[in-house]
Amino acid sequence: MKKILLSIVALLSLYHIALGQEEEVIKKKASVAFVYPISSNGSNINVENTASFNILFGANAGVKGGELSGFGAYNKGNVTGGQFAGGFNATKGDVKGAQFAGLFNATHGNSKGVQIAGIANASKENSTGFQFGGVGNVTLGNQNGVVVSGVSNFTKGNVSGAQVGVVNVGLQKVNGLQTGVVNIADTLSGVQFGVINISKNVEKGTPIGLINIVKNGYYAIELTAGEINVASLSYKMGTTDFYTIFKYGYTPDYVSTTTNHSVGLGFGTLRNLSRNGRHQLAIDLTANHYLPYQGADKIDSDNKINMMGKLDLNYHYKINDHIAVVGGPSLNGYYSEVRSSDNGSFGTLTLPSETMIHQEFNETNTQAVWVGFNLGINYTF
Repeated sequence: MKKILLSIVALLSLYHIALGQEEEVIKKKASVAFVYPISSNGSNINVENTASFNILFGANAGVKGGELSGFGAYNKGNVTGGQFAGGFNATKGDVKGAQFAGLFNATHGNSKGVQIAGIANASKENSTGFQFGGVGNVTLGNQNGVVVSGVSNFTKGNVSGAQVGVVNVGLQKVNGLQTGVVNIADTLSGVQFGVINISKNVEKGTPIGLINIVKNGYYAIELTAGEINVASLSYKMGTTDFYTIFKYGYTPDYVSTTTNHSVGLGFGTLRNLSRNGRHQLAIDLTANHYLPYQGADKIDSDNKINMMGKLDLNYHYKINDHIAVVGGPSLNGYYSEVRSSDNGSFGTLTLPSETMIHQEFNETNTQAVWVGFNLGINYTF
């Protein structure tokens, strides 16, 4: 209730200020105010102070030095120096220096320096420097520097620097870093690091995340066979520099100890080996969890590890713009805590002894490393 009453007082004061007429700015060294217009400057807002102290709320033409407010401060001109307020700092002109507020800092012009607020920082024009908002930061112009928030950062113009928050949005070019759960950019020339990354264009940047959505990005389906999986179906999405891999594999019981279904997740990169792009090399790294079945019944493997890591080096020969034949070697590592129902030993896969590099059995698990192969076809959308 106290904060609501203070907000009403501040709004009424701002309304009274808005009715005032433009006059020549008077410069003073200091002012003291209880709540505008109860102030050493009276109702005259056309006063620029070197130092300003407001017990509740004060209004000035500007500050060149420092201002301390119990609840809030409004300056219709520029602020240079430091501002500290329990509630808010509102500036119609530009801000150059440092602003600290329990609730928010609002700048109608440009902000340059440090802005820290319990809820939000907002700049109608450009912001340069460091911003921290407990909930969010909003810049309607360009952002240059680092902004950090507990929830979201929004920049209508270009971003040069870093945005750190749960949701980061740059509606024009992002030249730097976005890190959060969801990152959105029109044009990316830097790095997006998050769970979901969305961009319209990627110039020199790379989105790194679980789901990377790029309008003109790399999207492909790949069907391969190898020494373990009779069939593996992969979906790749992102860019050729970095894409995420979602994978499913199938191994029937006639080529292994049991029937196995596998689900995998990983990432990769696709590099051109020729100028015309016909010859390419894909480097893929995936982790695959195997679910063993004996007939139609699933073997008990709950809370037990039965995984294979794969590093694939696949050569791509492009038949046309969409279809490529793929093939190459793989380095595989297998770790299993699941017993086969056939002989009671650990492991549900039949591993190739001819290309085995290392294999170990003990009382709790089995481990193996070997060289394998991949052969298949890739379709790029």
